[in-house]
Amino acid sequence: VEFPDACLGVAMQDVMCAQMVTPGRIIVLEAGEVQYEYHVSDDGMRIQPATLALTWSRDGGIAGFCDRLTVFLSGEVYGSSCRSQPDGTMGVLANLLSITEMDQFHSWLNEYGTVTLDASDPQGVADGMTLVLNLYGNGSAKPLKDAEPELFTWAQTLYQKLYE
Repeated sequence: VEFPDACLGVAMQDVMCAQMVTPGRIIVLEAGEVQYEYHVSDDGMRIQPATLALTWSRDGGIAGFCDRLTVFLSGEVYGSSCRSQPDGTMGVLANLLSITEMDQFHSWLNEYGTVTLDASDPQGVADGMTLVLNLYGNGSAKPLKDAEPELFTWAQTLYQKLYE
């Protein structure tokens, strides 16, 4: 295929991609009746998971957060912050999920449909924080109000693991 950009056609929050046609391949793996899509550059040097399952963002607050997390169906996790890390990078892609975390994540994806959860501070709050989580599930249910904090805590803990 020819991807429309240097990110191999996979859009992630706050990631800029050079707008240039990039030749490559789409690889679909299947395990347990679940398909996982990857985009690969023609030379095989860049492999990008492509089946988006969750995004989380945290902005503002007195500490000035600007954090992003993207979790792919395959379990790969991409995190970024507007603050560069000690090694000079802005983002990290890693395989972080334990078997227990992966099982929990897949149970949510199977139970819930596509939902957007917003746990932001009310408008007008000084140093307000914006917290938004998008889940791209295959189910039909929506998380109950008492289940939402668990999803946010799971995402924030995963983000923190990236930078340990």
